[in-house]
Amino acid sequence: MSLIRGEGMKVGKKQHQDKKTRVCPYLDSQLYESIRLLAFSCRESEAKMALEMIKSCLASEHWVAMIQDKYGVKKDSPDRVINTRVDGRPALIRMNP
Repeated sequence: MSLIRGEGMKVGKKQHQDKKTRVCPYLDSQLYESIRLLAFSCRESEAKMALEMIKSCLASEHWVAMIQDKYGVKKDSPDRVINTRVDGRPALIRMNP
């Protein structure tokens, strides 16, 4: 095996489909305490519990429609999204691309 630097290595960075992006919302103390208590009862971290909540909301057709209605996204808007599955995984897509 050669020890020459770069030999046998791929050029460029490998793209990962499961790449993570950090999002840090600021929570008021009452909301944080609710998540903390729920996480504690489930023996999970607050971050994991918040992630589970986000996943559940985004997978819910009712929640996705309700939040868009709340923010005034019209039902015929090209920006309106719906729940579907892409490669067997839940995803949101635009209704009118």
